[in-house]
Amino acid sequence: MRSIRPRVTLCATLLLAASHLASSLEVPQVFKNTNLLRTIDASKAYIRETIAVIIENTSDKPQTEYYLPLSVPGSSAVSFVECKDKKEGTPCKAEPVEDSSDYPVKYYKITLPATLKPKGQVTLAISASITGALEPIPAVIGQSDKQFLSYTGYRYVPTAYLTEKQKTKFRAANGEIPDYTEFGGKDVEKSGYTVTYGPYDDKKAWSSDSTPETFTIRFEFTMPIIYMEKLERDIEVSHWGNNLAFEERYWMTNNGAKLRDQFSRLTWATTSYYNPPTAAIKSLLFPLRSGSKDAYYTDEVGNVSTSKFRSDSREAILDIKPRFPIFGGWNYSFVVGWNNDLPDYLRKSKGDGYILKVPLLQGPSQSTSYGSVEVRIILPEGATDVTYSAPFAIDKEERSLHKTFMDTLGRTTIKLTVNNVVDELKNRDIINKLAPEVNRILFVKNLRFVVPSAHRVRTRPTERTHLTYEPPTNLRSITSYQVSSEELFDLFGKFGPIRQIRQGIANNTKGTAFIVYEEVGDAKTACDKLNGFNFQNRYLVVLYHQPEKMARSEKDLAQRQEELEKLKKQHGIE
Repeated sequence: MRSIRPRVTLCATLLLAASHLASSLEVPQVFKNTNLLRTIDASKAYIRETIAVIIENTSDKPQTEYYLPLSVPGSSAVSFVECKDKKEGTPCKAEPVEDSSDYPVKYYKITLPATLKPKGQVTLAISASITGALEPIPAVIGQSDKQFLSYTGYRYVPTAYLTEKQKTKFRAANGEIPDYTEFGGKDVEKSGYTVTYGPYDDKKAWSSDSTPETFTIRFEFTMPIIYMEKLERDIEVSHWGNNLAFEERYWMTNNGAKLRDQFSRLTWATTSYYNPPTAAIKSLLFPLRSGSKDAYYTDEVGNVSTSKFRSDSREAILDIKPRFPIFGGWNYSFVVGWNNDLPDYLRKSKGDGYILKVPLLQGPSQSTSYGSVEVRIILPEGATDVTYSAPFAIDKEERSLHKTFMDTLGRTTIKLTVNNVVDELKNRDIINKLAPEVNRILFVKNLRFVVPSAHRVRTRPTERTHLTYEPPTNLRSITSYQVSSEELFDLFGKFGPIRQIRQGIANNTKGTAFIVYEEVGDAKTACDKLNGFNFQNRYLVVLYHQPEKMARSEKDLAQRQEELEKLKKQHGIE
């Protein structure tokens, strides 16, 4: 049965274009562009467009908002836009105008770094990354053939204002440019890997009623077009192991020219000896932070041994090689992961909380675009009041609990989804602010006159661990019970090195002790093993200490003391 989906898609696209042309965004004519230079960089797997423009306020009032239309013909889409004052370096805020309706352009509103007075000028440097704008022509090639890409754009830069002077430069990565639109040779110049259109004088603002002239350039592209259809990235904070674990799951496609014939392993091995440029994906290089360790690389079959990992004090690099070269139209899914020391990413904030600073995206060093990126940040159990600051706009946020066999309540998890991402956004940190975690201190308390039912309290892990002794039913025997620091050291020292033991000596702290471990994991093990343990005919009740709860309990200490006195009289205890 023949699919009718392409016809429906084409019909929907035509209707969308017609509706866009019918209604146009009206931009106030309060600026003019005195000089504009557009540079189209096609050296990556996507288009990077840079616009340097001098704008002048032509109105009689101060202005702060400047509108910029970006061309997005066909199936292309804008990944991100950044802007700054070119002279001062001050960043500007650029946000898409959701109700813009000019097709095929996308409007962005730029908030100037400072109010521009009448007749005032400012130079803006605007950069945008556009995906889906490159097309392989021919679409099918031989295994050893060269790959050529084609780009189509507007001869005149779409602008929302009158432009007195403008020029466009197109730069290819390397190799030859066999075809490009010459417009009769007028105002067109080719030099090496660059084609220049212009300069052009006094061009009016963009209008959807006009039919813009377009140019097409076909150029050699000696690299694969790496496209990650989906990336799932897990960042897990281990407060017990003092470790930060990364795992990334990729669904990869080569969007380059497809292979005409069947793949020949013999031809591939023969040509690989000379290492010529190829449009196939042979390997991926992952630069990691120095000190990274325990790296691994697997795919659907299992562990892949064709990988190299080297790490030292200066750098860490994971070099992976798929089981077979990935040609145009081929898919491959794989998993990589590694560990880092938690102190490299976590620090104490000014208050009682912590700040976790991790890159939202890392990925391979090769030019890459991503369809969807899902980042899951798994925080320690008991983390509360979590806020974050992202380096760019987040499309979707979800919060949930992640449970493992060691957890009781589950770990707070933040899942962030970003669509249409390029590798230029790599290594931009997301900052998470969270409440205190579990530390290395255990709190031991002997409740000498409290009935057993009062000890059955469930709490969640926060900063310290609170241990209590549960007395036997015969409360009279408690008054003669004593425990020394040496006995506590012998009991708790079995689970790891102890830094300090402090016992209470005041009336309201007798029978209590703080035990400070050197390592977080040792404190966790002691908590688990000693819960319900019979120690000198008394059962230990182990639970996590909450400083906030202890502070609140001090307020009702007098009431509790009265209740204890009543119990003592009732049971004849002096």
